[in-house]
Amino acid sequence: MKEQIINIDIYKRSVVILQDGCVGDICKWIEEHNATDIAQSVKEEDWDTSNAVTYFDGLDVYIISPKQISTKTLVHELTHATFKVLKIVGINSVQEEEAFAYLYEYLYDKAINVKEGK
Repeated sequence: MKEQIINIDIYKRSVVILQDGCVGDICKWIEEHNATDIAQSVKEEDWDTSNAVTYFDGLDVYIISPKQISTKTLVHELTHATFKVLKIVGINSVQEEEAFAYLYEYLYDKAINVKEGK
């Protein structure tokens, strides 16, 4: 399983990307990091029809897939993650376009650099 934690210091939150591992290992990692409600949702997800899913627990955001996440899917899920982080910290992403744009750019840059091995 591959894990990546992107810390967002300004909001004191993180986006966690867990991919390319069995559901059991992913759930174990999530439970060990005190997000048991998310682990239960991951267990119940239909992974035959889902490429990746973005969850949040009121503190952090998790992008999860037992498969390797393609760049196209990563872009899609990072959009969800950006909306969720801003919601958690009380920022209206529609009214605050710059907050959305800068956070999305930051998350994408961090995630894609790891994906490309930079």
